Amino acid sequence: MFKEGRGKFVGSSFPKKASVAFKIGDLVSYDGNGHVKPANATDIPAEIVGICKENVLATDTTNDAILISVPDDSRQTNTIICDNVVGGLTNAMVGSTYDLSNAESVNVGASVVKVMRVQKVVSSTEGEFLLRV
Repeated sequence: MFKEGRGKFVGSSFPKKASVAFKIGDLVSYDGNGHVKPANATDIPAEIVGICKENVLATDTTNDAILISVPDDSRQTNTIICDNVVGGLTNAMVGSTYDLSNAESVNVGASVVKVMRVQKVVSSTEGEFLLRV
């Protein structure tokens, strides 16, 4: 799960992809058709929008807007906390950039797309990250 770290975040509404489940704390990205969807391992940094603030069932077939917490920082210094880091986060990884596993986790065993830069290690499964845009 993701949550706001350091910096200012603002709540903004975005139309969601229909028939897709969203959970509070999911990282969300653009789907290329004007909607947001739960982020995945192949999303590039520029596609990431922010952190979902609403639970939505997959049975919801609408494109209604949902609330997303978006970093509000033109200098791009806002951080995001992830408490589900896969692969064992260590202090030696600070400054390195890694991929997402899915909408709920960072994978420090993969660095192909390089979406999240490690800023601080809390534990082997939790860290503070800078979204690389």
